[in-house]
Amino acid sequence: FARLADSYYRAGFQREFALVGESAQVVGIGEFLGKSFGLLPRTLVITDNPPENVRETLITCLKTIVPGYDTELVFSEDRAEIADAIRAGEARIILGSSLEQDVALELGVPFLAVSFPLTDRIVLERGYAGYHGAAALLEDLGSALLAASNHLERNT
Repeated sequence: FARLADSYYRAGFQREFALVGESAQVVGIGEFLGKSFGLLPRTLVITDNPPENVRETLITCLKTIVPGYDTELVFSEDRAEIADAIRAGEARIILGSSLEQDVALELGVPFLAVSFPLTDRIVLERGYAGYHGAAALLEDLGSALLAASNHLERNT
């Protein structure tokens, strides 16, 4: 990961991100990207409607991923509300379900599908939990960033 991190920083891949998914996934991926990999959690959207007492714990946990950084935390299952929160946050990469892909295209930022529903790929055994999952996430994230960068270069 240390060798990979160096490449990410040299290539300018440290970005603000928006992440949409169920609470456990947002906590796990959000903390990994923010604390371990140095990305900035701009907008985090939790879609599984946790009870109020759990929300307080999530707020405490997620608002402090990067101390002193202003992370927007949204609890919503509404597609339009989620899209508006992502737009307002102006993140430079979006991670979420296939439902958020249109917002990424609209904003012209890279997109990585990490949560369900997924409409453009089949997932049987690939996940983002644990060591192997972290490696898979970084591979997929790096590929999404490189693809967007290559697309931008071809169109300029």
